[in-house]
Amino acid sequence: SRVLKALNDTYEDTIEMDLTRSVNYFDPSNHEAIKTILANIAVTYPQIGYYQGMNYLAIFLFGIFEGDIKKSYQFMAYLAERFLIRNFGDAHGGLNRLIWTTDRLLERNTPRLWEKLRKLSVGALHFATPNLITLLTSLIKNKETSPLVPSIWELMFKDGIHFVYKMVLYILDVQKAHIEQVETEELLHAMRNVDEDPFSVLRLSGVASASLSNCLAHLNKDNLRAIDYSDKVFHRLDAFYEQFVWPTQVEWDSKPK
Repeated sequence: SRVLKALNDTYEDTIEMDLTRSVNYFDPSNHEAIKTILANIAVTYPQIGYYQGMNYLAIFLFGIFEGDIKKSYQFMAYLAERFLIRNFGDAHGGLNRLIWTTDRLLERNTPRLWEKLRKLSVGALHFATPNLITLLTSLIKNKETSPLVPSIWELMFKDGIHFVYKMVLYILDVQKAHIEQVETEELLHAMRNVDEDPFSVLRLSGVASASLSNCLAHLNKDNLRAIDYSDKVFHRLDAFYEQFVWPTQVEWDSKPK
């Protein structure tokens, strides 16, 4: 069984900074316990170390396990082995992989929306990254969306990481009719803060609060399960990135500048 190690200084400053930024989402008296979980994950799994956003994973788990530091750490270690290393580790493309895959999925499934966002210079870097790297636990920032996280995770463990991609794209898709009603600068701001307010485009477009509540109510487990984005397409894109895009990027980066 995994045993918590001593706190490691290598990641301490970065973890401290992120926990300070997210202090509104956990009891400050739990600061050191959550910090210890994150530091030990970073030491145990150098393939991922610590990246910005992992704090929300630890905060969420610490709450789910009612302050049990050992269970929180063990479950986060399981997440690292099942999802984080393979999908977010530098050895597999890291952030570039997230951005490329999300852009291709959006282009394939909703080409008009993809083209509209492209013309506005909005890409996956803006709207997908914060939610993907936290496995959507960043939704705890918003009281309206926080209750969605357990259902999302249940489906993530059933369907795999693809479900997280589907969820991110779906949140964007349900707002596509309103994107043109929002000024470009406001849209860019909304997309950069999508983890704090996933439905910010709807709010900025002046949609009635009842309509917004209906959107949130629609995101129940049955409807989430029915989101229609092809698993086969995701796996083909993932394989293509692994075989062609990532090796090309590695070769390019290794060339003398």
